[in-house]
Amino acid sequence: MQNRALIVESHLLSRRELVHDLASAGVVGEIIEAESIQNGLETIHREPLSACFLGPKLQSSTALGFITEARSV
Repeated sequence: MQNRALIVESHLLSRRELVHDLASAGVVGEIIEAESIQNGLETIHREPLSACFLGPKLQSSTALGFITEARSV
């Protein structure tokens, strides 16, 4: 299975920067972008992933809620 990573960040520029950094590092084969927490959770439920990165613009409480929900998958 190919390494796949999910990036969850609503701000386009921050998300693109994360995509660029991950792609440049060559640590994952495919990068999936989620524009929202909801979109990220939907992706986690339907896609096999190796990693998930939460963007720097997410509030701590939002990130913790996402992690709690994602762990139940």
